Amino acid sequence: MQKPAAQDVFAIAIEVQHLVESKGFRPLPLSDAEVQLTAHSRGTLARHMLSLGDVLAMFPRAVSLWPHEGILMVSTPGSPWLGPFKDPPPAHGQVHPRAPTETQGLQGILRGKAVDMIERLVVLPTLQACLREIALLLVQAPDKTRLVSELGSLAGPETRAFLKTSKLRATQLLRCFANDFQIEDRGPASLVTYLHPVVLPVFESSKQGEAPACALLALEPDGPSFELARLLKLAADVTTPYPTAKGIFAQDLEVLLQTGSCVLIDCRTEAERLVSILPDAVALDSRIAVDIQAVGTVVTYCCIGCRSAKLCEELPCSLNRLYLIGGVAAWAHQSGSFGSVTRRVNCWTWELAQFFPSQGYDLDAGSCSSLPRLELCDEPEASLSRASELRLQRLQNIAWEVRLRYFPAILCFEVDDVLRSFRNEDAANYLLIDCRTDPERDVSTIRWTGLPVMPQAEFMAHFPVLVRSPLVFITFCTIGGRSGNFAQKLLQDIADKGIPVHPDLQIRSMSGGIAAWLHRGGQLVDFSGGPSRRVHPWVHAFADLFPVEGLELVLADTR
Repeated sequence: MQKPAAQDVFAIAIEVQHLVESKGFRPLPLSDAEVQLTAHSRGTLARHMLSLGDVLAMFPRAVSLWPHEGILMVSTPGSPWLGPFKDPPPAHGQVHPRAPTETQGLQGILRGKAVDMIERLVVLPTLQACLREIALLLVQAPDKTRLVSELGSLAGPETRAFLKTSKLRATQLLRCFANDFQIEDRGPASLVTYLHPVVLPVFESSKQGEAPACALLALEPDGPSFELARLLKLAADVTTPYPTAKGIFAQDLEVLLQTGSCVLIDCRTEAERLVSILPDAVALDSRIAVDIQAVGTVVTYCCIGCRSAKLCEELPCSLNRLYLIGGVAAWAHQSGSFGSVTRRVNCWTWELAQFFPSQGYDLDAGSCSSLPRLELCDEPEASLSRASELRLQRLQNIAWEVRLRYFPAILCFEVDDVLRSFRNEDAANYLLIDCRTDPERDVSTIRWTGLPVMPQAEFMAHFPVLVRSPLVFITFCTIGGRSGNFAQKLLQDIADKGIPVHPDLQIRSMSGGIAAWLHRGGQLVDFSGGPSRRVHPWVHAFADLFPVEGLELVLADTR
């Protein structure tokens, strides 16, 4: 039986992760998640005789799978624990602790042992990045062949560092991936040939034994799988208004295009198409030379899927209509080629750049507003707004659940109430206490003219004096969990220690935290005091609770 494409099963895991997030991050029975899968995902499982549990077990960094009273449950690892008992199971993990770094793990490998462990090492993002870089060097070479000895000088510092740290030679590594790289010994030298036309997004070990059915994608915050996961969730949100539109993944489209049995329609603007276009695609606003009624399949695509899903629903029902899930962004993640020899891609707007691969492509985020548009082209802005609204609903759900679970007695301000108070009163009557970590505050914090914002440590240094003042204290963090716990501890300390306070003392937490502040149009200021549109989400589980528009997430230090 043919193995499922890695992107197909990864998409199923991310669909379940997205489902858990949509339910306020509360753990779900595996059986409930299964019945809510899309028809495409159910079909993938049936075709390859896989259970949903089999798939989720491949991606423990995307979805946690654990038993409770004889029932398998799923949750988002590292998210606030909202399960049926006090402490999370080990599989769910903790929000706070940071796991040992990949480098620390590699340094512990004895020389010569990495090859024996390749089935486990294949999940490492740096190993996958190393293989992708080598594959790209070979794709660019005549006959996709080079001397192995050349790779060391041509490869970047990250690849060289990985080989050195893991104590691997390039020949040893590539022999473990015989389905992708062919090694030919010629005397003292060795030649390596890449066996695919394009760079694969994920490589699987060809060694026998413990290799899983599909390579595991370790969900690292700054890795390609994390970017793809965020894209798939955004693509699901922006296509919500088109429930009857059927999608196709980039890997499957690549296979379909090789058969020559489909018409590929580009729904984007002329400005986007001028940068690059998928092979053999035709523009929506041109006269299609092929009789689409006579073609087996019509596939539409745009930037991330909203315009193409809309067109997919509007095409005649007699056609086999599909749209590219995730659009050109997903095609780029698949390392698909474009019609001309280019690595440039138009990502419509700068906010969408973070959903494209961080390496391998030059992104053009220029405005398309100067050129004539099709009616469909207003759809991206509306779709991003809809996606932000869905994210706000999820944020409000988890903020409420966290409050009920961990600090039900603490009074909370909704951001709308906070902003209304700031507009109607002197902001100097309030003091915001930033309960986030130093790396988060170094990126940005809340900004309002005349409003003092103080880090938690600084507030605690002046705590006995400040609580005697008539100020209203508002604590905040990312979504409200840490700030609510801090407010609860402050009030408990005041009561336990008999600390003198102002008779009208108010200490409240901001529900939804800085994420809700940004959803309601609140402004940010950077470390130097200048306006900013960058924010740190703290943990990658919270990255998709922030609005899509007008914001850049700093993900390098997330956990």
